[in-house]
Amino acid sequence: MIEDAINQSLDGDMKNNALSIVAYVRENKLKLPWGGTINTWKAACKGKPICFIRVDTEHNEKNAWGASVHLYHFREYENIIISEGLQDEIYKNLSHCDCSPSKCGHAKKDMAFGKEITRCWSVLGFGTSYYSCGEPDEAMLERMKWMLDLEIKTRKGLLFATK
Repeated sequence: MIEDAINQSLDGDMKNNALSIVAYVRENKLKLPWGGTINTWKAACKGKPICFIRVDTEHNEKNAWGASVHLYHFREYENIIISEGLQDEIYKNLSHCDCSPSKCGHAKKDMAFGKEITRCWSVLGFGTSYYSCGEPDEAMLERMKWMLDLEIKTRKGLLFATK
């Protein structure tokens, strides 16, 4: 289980923060199985990846742990992010592909918050952007949880549902 890897590999705030995002994923009734790559666990929602959490159990990497939220439906709640005034913070943590369309047949120019980004399906979860951070602090984790909540609600058709 991911909690075992966290408890064995991290301590202090890093341990508490990693356990916090894991607990949030589980509270949302998402399973967090081994992700198939080294030290990575992957949660899915509606059949698509939604959150990856990586823990460096070998203590070899610069970032001892990290998390990413896959934003398949980003366009549907981009205006919510803007209305909260969080577009600059979110934009700087969106993962971008360093490829150019001429070098990578999968790279695609796109826009996020009025700024150009390059997305690549091989890097960005099959054409989606993702919000990612190595060793996120408590404030970053709260933002990641908020983004995760927006994506979960959108995938389940609850974000803009009316009673």
